[in-house]
Amino acid sequence: MAQEKVQTSQGLTELAQETEAEIEKLTEEIEQEPKAIPGGSPRKARRRGLKKLLHKLRKDYVPRMKKSKKQKKSSLDATAIPRRTMMCLGNN
Repeated sequence: MAQEKVQTSQGLTELAQETEAEIEKLTEEIEQEPKAIPGGSPRKARRRGLKKLLHKLRKDYVPRMKKSKKQKKSSLDATAIPRRTMMCLGNN
């Protein structure tokens, strides 16, 4: 995924969906494996890692990105009012 997409909440949501699809694919492949694999299944290890990543994306990164976007918007609105006031006062 492009670096620009990952820097937005929508891009992170898309990344989470792609990760979830990959987890589903791995789960189907794991079901086809024999029950006991010596040393553990590499697919299960990959799935565990992806599940951890998906959890972080959904519980941490996406909400943080949305909150950051909201705060930036409100701070721009808050700074715009004093600037306009100062411009009006400066013109008189």
